[in-house]
Amino acid sequence: MATRADVAALAGVSESTVSYVLSGKRRISAPTRERVEQAMATLGYTKNPVASSLAGGRSNVIAWHYPIGEHGLSLTAFEYLSAASAAAAERHHHLLLWTGPLEDSDALSRLVATQLVDGVILTEVVMDDPRVAALRAGGLPLTLVGRPRESEDLAFVDADFERMASLALDHLAGLGHERLVFLDADIELPRIGYGPVVRITDALTRLAAERGLHLDVLSAGTTADDGRELVRAERLPPATAVLGFNPLTLAGVMDGVAAQGRSVPDDLSVLALGVTPATAALTSPPLATICVPSAVMGQRAVAVLGDEIDGRGTRQELVAPTLHPGASTGPAPRG
Repeated sequence: MATRADVAALAGVSESTVSYVLSGKRRISAPTRERVEQAMATLGYTKNPVASSLAGGRSNVIAWHYPIGEHGLSLTAFEYLSAASAAAAERHHHLLLWTGPLEDSDALSRLVATQLVDGVILTEVVMDDPRVAALRAGGLPLTLVGRPRESEDLAFVDADFERMASLALDHLAGLGHERLVFLDADIELPRIGYGPVVRITDALTRLAAERGLHLDVLSAGTTADDGRELVRAERLPPATAVLGFNPLTLAGVMDGVAAQGRSVPDDLSVLALGVTPATAALTSPPLATICVPSAVMGQRAVAVLGDEIDGRGTRQELVAPTLHPGASTGPAPRG
């Protein structure tokens, strides 16, 4: 097995220079760094993150906390993670996925104490997120995909939900829709203050009132059966368009409408929020969706955390959403 001394000899540098390249504790010129990295690749040398952390250096490992819960990882989450993993690799970091419960702050504190990660990215952020205090108490660099209620001094990357709501209402109003229903992403999510639901609900409610549109907000489940039941049991308030976060629930609504001999979008328009185009294309007809690129969010989160780790300042970024028309929205039915 190759040693640090072997790498130094092949690269023509001292062992301390190899250590500095590995730890990032001292600036090394690009040509020297390239020689060391080439020597490591030639010899198959793998850095020991445990030894590096014990020596006070960097582990080059970042943790991504995604609380899976009972529903597992969505396709959107995989897109985030894939992009984040690639971005981390470009920065010579490994990405560690941690799926523990959101409320388990003690586990986060233990993670900090191990000193085996250089920083943490938190996702599925709630408005009063308990993880933030636990990580900040340990002094570990932190970036959020989302924003809690108090975020003035936190590094984060988030969707611009104000813009998302505006795009949604303008799109539907432009098609003549005046009565709308927004389906919460999950019955439990508003209760725990899930950031995206809170922010998009607030923005939709306020902006709809400003535009003279009627908007009902309805708690919904998370499955296609939940969506079908909304239609079958006639729980949907009178409306010509439905908006929602959960693609399964929206697909169920579309299926329920079809079961009644009606069609989307002729009789009811359906607009997804935060659903990626790849997921939106799975329904028939394909869902119209307003979303931010998952890959961009994952890449930006790693970049912002990198700045935190390197001490280059705290960055806050809002990513603008775009409309992907699909085929599930159309002119409001007359009469």
